[in-house]
Amino acid sequence: MTGPAVTFDDIIAGLDRVGARNRRFIVHASLSSFGRVVGGADTVVDAVTQVGQAVLAATFTFCPAAVAPPDDRPKRNGADYDRDRLGDEDPTPFTPDLPAARPMGIVAETLRRRPEAVRSRHPLSSFAAIGRDADRYVAAHDWNAPMQPLQRLYDDGGYVLMLGTLLTSCTTIHLGEQHAGRCPFIRWAKVADGGIHRVRVGGCSDGFERLAPWIEGTAQTHVGRARVRMFSMAAAVEATVRRLAEDRHALVCPRRCRRCMDAADGGPQE
Repeated sequence: MTGPAVTFDDIIAGLDRVGARNRRFIVHASLSSFGRVVGGADTVVDAVTQVGQAVLAATFTFCPAAVAPPDDRPKRNGADYDRDRLGDEDPTPFTPDLPAARPMGIVAETLRRRPEAVRSRHPLSSFAAIGRDADRYVAAHDWNAPMQPLQRLYDDGGYVLMLGTLLTSCTTIHLGEQHAGRCPFIRWAKVADGGIHRVRVGGCSDGFERLAPWIEGTAQTHVGRARVRMFSMAAAVEATVRRLAEDRHALVCPRRCRRCMDAADGGPQE
């Protein structure tokens, strides 16, 4: 049996319960996790942008990814170059209006499409932002620093808001991996001028949910069927660094994939 539809006021009340009011945060949201939401993704975006001082969302794109050049294939780069499909022979060039990849979710894509939203220019790992200092968070996004907008938010005492999602979507843990000394992976992407450029990206996140007990100060509630969690970025980064210092395989996914194993060894080696 389905419950009553979730309204804008329901979401606002839930955000207040976890302490989101007047915070700066990155949001990771699953619209379907709520059940039926009156107004759909627009209602969720309306709520988080009304409550938050600044709101970021990951708007990663996959279609600009290109195959690895034969003469540029670093070791320990989370890839079997002869087997893994790292990109297309003729990829789509990245432009700021390119839609976010489907796994980012309709809420992130809806936020990106808002007229007041600004988006960073990383061709594979972009972020969109609305609110106070939005331009500063996404400006001059270094292609070799995929989590740079999050680092800026972290420096400002930012938070992570999870709306019905697992930590497998929590990009701040990738930032924590970098604080622990891991290097982001190298990939190749096509940009608007038609060129193929080296960029850096995060790794596999399928093992990140096991970090949940280690993140201190997590506030939780439910809105509709969705579990809502909020915690400081500092708590997530500190938990990541602490766990990886104790066990470098602590966040390896159940498949023990190549990206996870190479990340555990420190990342690309050139």
